[in-house]
Amino acid sequence: MKARKIDFESEKIELQGYLRGKLHNHDITIQVIVNESVENKFAFTTQDKYNRLNQINPTLEVLKKTFDLDI
Repeated sequence: MKARKIDFESEKIELQGYLRGKLHNHDITIQVIVNESVENKFAFTTQDKYNRLNQINPTLEVLKKTFDLDI
């Protein structure tokens, strides 16, 4: 995530200059805010998929126990 911010920051001055010229507004500034707590995790195994679905809907565990299901 930080690498993307650094890449954007290096191009920000050029983008800001372009926008200021095209929009005839020299008060335009660009502020970059990165939310580093967001992570995308992908479930590859059936256990990972089950754990993810169980986080979304905890009643899945009740269904599994009621019908004595395996993963």
